[in-house]
Amino acid sequence: MICFLPVARYRVEYQVASGRPFSTFERLVLAAINDGNNTLNELAAIFAVHRRLIVEAVVTLMQAGWVSLGAKSHEFAVTAAGKVACGEQKQLPPTIVLDRRVTSIVVEKVTGQIARNNEVDFYPKAKLRKLWSSGVSIPKGDISNRIDPGMVAPLLQHDSTEWVRSIEMPYVISDNTAYIVVEVDTLNSRVMGLPEAWEPILAPEMLDRAQKRERDLVKNPTIINDRELKALVKLSQSAESDQVSDQLDPWSRISIGKADVLSKARSHLETLEYFLINATSYVGIASSFLVNSSVQKLLPLFEGALRRDLLITLVWGRHNPDSGEHRAAFEALKKLAYDSSKSASLGRLVVSNAPSGSSANILLADLPSGIEAVLGSYSWTASSTTEAEKHFSLRLRNPKLVARLCEILRDLSSTDEKLRISSGIVRLEKGAEELRAASQRTVTQNETARARLILDLEHKTIFRDTISRAKRSIDIYSAELNLGSSTGWWQQLTSTTTLPADQMRARYGHDASPEPTLSRLQGLLKHGVSLLELPRLQSNLLVIDNQLLVSSSYPWLADPLPSRRPYAVDIGIALRGEAIDNLISLDNFIGDKAP
Repeated sequence: MICFLPVARYRVEYQVASGRPFSTFERLVLAAINDGNNTLNELAAIFAVHRRLIVEAVVTLMQAGWVSLGAKSHEFAVTAAGKVACGEQKQLPPTIVLDRRVTSIVVEKVTGQIARNNEVDFYPKAKLRKLWSSGVSIPKGDISNRIDPGMVAPLLQHDSTEWVRSIEMPYVISDNTAYIVVEVDTLNSRVMGLPEAWEPILAPEMLDRAQKRERDLVKNPTIINDRELKALVKLSQSAESDQVSDQLDPWSRISIGKADVLSKARSHLETLEYFLINATSYVGIASSFLVNSSVQKLLPLFEGALRRDLLITLVWGRHNPDSGEHRAAFEALKKLAYDSSKSASLGRLVVSNAPSGSSANILLADLPSGIEAVLGSYSWTASSTTEAEKHFSLRLRNPKLVARLCEILRDLSSTDEKLRISSGIVRLEKGAEELRAASQRTVTQNETARARLILDLEHKTIFRDTISRAKRSIDIYSAELNLGSSTGWWQQLTSTTTLPADQMRARYGHDASPEPTLSRLQGLLKHGVSLLELPRLQSNLLVIDNQLLVSSSYPWLADPLPSRRPYAVDIGIALRGEAIDNLISLDNFIGDKAP
């Protein structure tokens, strides 16, 4: 059976950079040579470092054309260009080459997934009109027409020595005019003609609609000749390319230890205070809700940071069900924001006027050691300070991951009028650029894991795939349980695993299941799934074989909150590696033993 998948096309203009900026150490070496310290021994003595580091710095300066060999072969001299570079400036001018590029992306209008233009074959409806009755059209979903720059960032290709410097807002080339021709094999449950990344989400609906059409044809016999349509189905191919992108290689090697895992309210608040005290100029916060009691405890920290002339931007995701709590918290923040805008001696607090529609909790700051972030379950302006509550957040320093969080926080901020015109947007864009540049030259040592960010529909894919491939154990922790969830998680858990009963454990914070769901509960228990309520659980964790851990705002055992956002509604981070078992002890974290 042939299905017609509606798509929209967008044009994306972006800029890539290559080359490199220069470090403070290299600037000091250039200045020392300019001052007459022109031998390797003299430079090593001045800086009291290994000669190898001096050699590396001098070679870099030679490649830039700022240092050359002097009259004697063992001496160095600063060139005319090097003297200009020294000048009066505080840092060396970077030798960076910029290149502006244009690409097109395709957005399928059923679930909102995106792909590069060359990953699909699409045809105008006018060309398909004569053949339309031979297939089945897939109806469009409630998909936003807005595509944020950060959404397309993982698709943008570049050489391995380049990084994406900036992305313009994508704009529509065509909408409601083109379709992908997809062949659906209902007998073998396969779909052909889609990008591989789209299949896990789209295949179930396309199979269902194709099967329904086939049943209708049995009831009302009709001869269909879809040979011409099958010729329009794109064959799968894996063309090799020297280009790279985050989508092609989403995993990053990171060094992470137990100190980077935050599980108590105290550790989260101490980290927030550290960021506010030590940030150089900017702290960005995304928080899922506003609660007045939590905001009141943060106000003194914010006031202290503002006295240090800090810029703080705060994006809140959703209205609190308790409207009184939300209103009081918002008014308190708005007053502090107003006071900061009228004072010449304070920094600036900028708070979003409207909800972003995201459940993400992000803390980000430009610390002296570089830009760092915290991603996890702790809602900075809503979570309780009760130590018994179980949260899970990770402190991140990897430049590639933090750059992506900068882009996401920028996009969350850009939907709000106040934040869109604040300098926070510029800080985030500049931070993302610097981090992507750093990721091209950073070699992480003592990597203990590999990590990647998980967004939105990817959660469904990773849940299904990891559950089906588990070999030893499955541990699921969800702040909410809903046995009536439309995600069908209980079916996946009972139909795709063959683990011993004591190795499938599900823990939840509270039960939001509708009645009646007894049959589903009985099915889980019969299959050997251990269910246990942990009232203080505020985290959403998926742990497979103690070698893969996914922490997210996405509730694994319930429905995610609805949103009209095009992306970054739910954000998680996946860690994999042998070190996961040592990174977190689930028994200690949860405080229970599986029965």
